[in-house]
Amino acid sequence: PFSDDTPPLSHDDTPPLTRSEYYGPPPSRDRRSRSGSAIDSSEVCVAKAAVLPPDRAELAKSTWEGSNASLLLSLAGALLCPPQRLLVWDCSRCGGLGLSRRPKVMLSDGGSFLALVGVHEALQWVVVAFRGSVDGNLGAWGRNLQCWTEAYRFGGCGAWIHRGWGLGYSKLRGRVWAAAVQALSEHPQYRLVVTGHSAGGALASLFVADALYGEP
Repeated sequence: PFSDDTPPLSHDDTPPLTRSEYYGPPPSRDRRSRSGSAIDSSEVCVAKAAVLPPDRAELAKSTWEGSNASLLLSLAGALLCPPQRLLVWDCSRCGGLGLSRRPKVMLSDGGSFLALVGVHEALQWVVVAFRGSVDGNLGAWGRNLQCWTEAYRFGGCGAWIHRGWGLGYSKLRGRVWAAAVQALSEHPQYRLVVTGHSAGGALASLFVADALYGEP
């Protein structure tokens, strides 16, 4: 049972996939972005220096350790626990991972995708984590099977991305960025660290591309 002060999950009202979404034909691959503008395949995308200044980038490279990678893998694995347990960070996989209580948890696409934004005070991290596909969640696996590519634009940078994962990221994007920006504003000296396993790793990659090239 949950206490009455358990915060609600952040979710959208998107229904689960319909049969036509699972099996319908892929859309035409006209080389256009989600905004309708044409994508120039020769364009050069330059990362915005303001996101990660050079001195912070060098610090990140010099301080990275295998133990950090192991911790982030464990954090990604913890997201397979029930969402309501993640809200209070007391699931069976959460112990010893160091996140502060009550991280922000967001669901989308009828529960097919989940993201978490939390704070690790000991390591001075703001953590953004994306869940991988859960066994038995047909919506998530349906999105995995939508494996044709579509045009997507990160700010001024055009790219071709997996349709299903792109839809999953788009549905979470606004809420994840709002939570991450809020956490970073409250902890301006902390590093932004992103993780995810399996399909969650794909969404984590899109988030990083958004941080470097997009307009969060």
